[in-house]
Amino acid sequence: MYRKFQYDAETANDSITPDLVQKVQDLVWNRDSIDESFAILTTSASLIGRLFNDILSRAKSYPLIISGDFMLRDNGLLVFLLLLLLEAPFSAIENAYMRVAEDFSLRSKEAGITETPVTQARARNRKHWARELLRRLTARYGSMSAYFDSAGVNKVNRDKIKDILLFSEEKTLVDIT
Repeated sequence: MYRKFQYDAETANDSITPDLVQKVQDLVWNRDSIDESFAILTTSASLIGRLFNDILSRAKSYPLIISGDFMLRDNGLLVFLLLLLLEAPFSAIENAYMRVAEDFSLRSKEAGITETPVTQARARNRKHWARELLRRLTARYGSMSAYFDSAGVNKVNRDKIKDILLFSEEKTLVDIT
């Protein structure tokens, strides 16, 4: 993203103020995956609520395929919320996301991806992502149940999702990462 921004800034026909370029770069560099994830979960709570109520709480929606690489971004947030809803031991959730962070760093190095200040910041934060995100959500909402309530996902629908994912005889989730 940074390289594209820099290229666009250098090749644009309009006037580019160096101060403006620096401010935008600072803004992009200072955002990390924890900030982004928290912003998504709080500002998109009503959409998340609709996803849980209209799709995930209905047995006919399954099997559900969750696709993506390294459980990053939207699919990682969905899996994180589902694991919290299922009341999985947090140590297991945290360990899974730490392994994802380690795998991502290793694969990036193997692929010869050059680190930038943005990728370095994200790598540092990825190891603490689950714990810090849970901390911020519970600080704001009081509990994950309260978060789901604020998103419009009532206990009845949360229990339906648990029943489908934990007690269904058919395979309900497929991860093709």
